[in-house]
Amino acid sequence: MRRRTVLTAAALAAAVTVPALPGSASAAPRPAKPYDFNGDGRSDLVVGAPIEDLSEESAAPGLVTVLYGKRTQRITRDSKGLKRLKLGRGFGTALAAADLDRDGYADLAISDGSTGLAILYGSRKGLGPRAVKRALPPDGYPQLLVGDFSGDRRPDLVAPSRTGFRVFANGGRAWKDVKLSADGLYSGTAGDFDGDGRDDLIALRGSINDGASFLLRGTRKGLSAPVPLRLKNAWNGRSADFNGDGRDDFAGGTDGGSRIQVLLSHRGGLAAPTGFDQGTPGVPGAAGGVFGSALAAGDVNGDGYADLVVSDHEESVRGKHSGMVLIVFGGRKGLRTRSVQVLTKATRGVPGSPADGDGFGRALALVDLSGDRRPELVVNSNRRLYVFANRKGRITTKGLRNLTSPGPLLLP
Repeated sequence: MRRRTVLTAAALAAAVTVPALPGSASAAPRPAKPYDFNGDGRSDLVVGAPIEDLSEESAAPGLVTVLYGKRTQRITRDSKGLKRLKLGRGFGTALAAADLDRDGYADLAISDGSTGLAILYGSRKGLGPRAVKRALPPDGYPQLLVGDFSGDRRPDLVAPSRTGFRVFANGGRAWKDVKLSADGLYSGTAGDFDGDGRDDLIALRGSINDGASFLLRGTRKGLSAPVPLRLKNAWNGRSADFNGDGRDDFAGGTDGGSRIQVLLSHRGGLAAPTGFDQGTPGVPGAAGGVFGSALAAGDVNGDGYADLVVSDHEESVRGKHSGMVLIVFGGRKGLRTRSVQVLTKATRGVPGSPADGDGFGRALALVDLSGDRRPELVVNSNRRLYVFANRKGRITTKGLRNLTSPGPLLLP
């Protein structure tokens, strides 16, 4: 099995005193957007660098950087509020965000990749210093998920492991382990696939053992027992409403990087898998790379259908293994492979020229940084962070921001 860094898409043992989260009586009337840490109505961008050494003397190699418009916040495990939690050296391995305490400011969950999960709370000034710690499951997977599985309008936090998932109710002290197998490495994606107002969970195991995938439906009491899906060798995924029917659909890459598998939802559940690859008419690129190495989903053009951004960060461009990003637009019948938008280092307006090892598209994010309800596209490469503007529902190089990338992981 080829090993890859998984976002999130996508990112807490202990002998620490954990303060109780505020109850519903003190909750804000309108919870924040998932990535609005300072409550200004605009989403913020988070970049994780779990293996960066800040200095030779530093005991905190992990770095998380938050971009609030023109202001930047650098967070390490030694930052105020976090040092006492004694997190591991993989700080920043996985990230997830939601308004866990419903105070009008999004909160950030940061995994250290081994035993510790920190929740750093948002405020008018941004993240911290208020923080708590939770215990990760043994043999955890480098991913964190957020979903409202019970339908109580309070987000739950999920940490995958080799045998299943650990679910933290509302990010609080209460947690429960959901076992799926005695031997298997799980990742997953959350979404409301049946339209009942509760998020469900699709569990993925790549090509481990039989490459099986499972659906765990959300219920009033939490996640139900797993049901096998007709989905094989899926190792990452995104959920969004690609066909505009009010229910989330699933799109995910396969282990080995050859094909995007799509499961459209309907009243009876999830349909049989369809999909596309680089041999599908309208989809550029050469087969055999790492197609689907990163994914992002959101309504780019504002037509009411979610769109899917797909990368192959090793795709050959002008004879160099530089990387390519595609935007596949949604429609009434789901994702359409005609009129695909293509971005590479050779696209007019993108600075520089293609070179081997650029890693263009190593991580992706669709996030409304400007607050105009149109998501910008953020493309991470090995050393650069490209922020593409959204002008009238089209991703453009006009106004492109070219930043030094502080790390390889992106949230959202």
